[in-house]
Amino acid sequence: MGRSITNAGAFHAYITHGLGSVAVVGAAFIELISYNAMQIDRHGRFGFTPPTS
Repeated sequence: MGRSITNAGAFHAYITHGLGSVAVVGAAFIELISYNAMQIDRHGRFGFTPPTS
């Protein structure tokens, strides 16, 4: 599929080519929620520092 798509739009170009432009809105929403959840997880996981005594 990479040979037939010349657009540099990453996931959105593939979704538009395969499923149509309506599915891009749903995919973008899922992508936004997933990236935010990943950032919240990383901040919670690596942002905690135990107190030193």
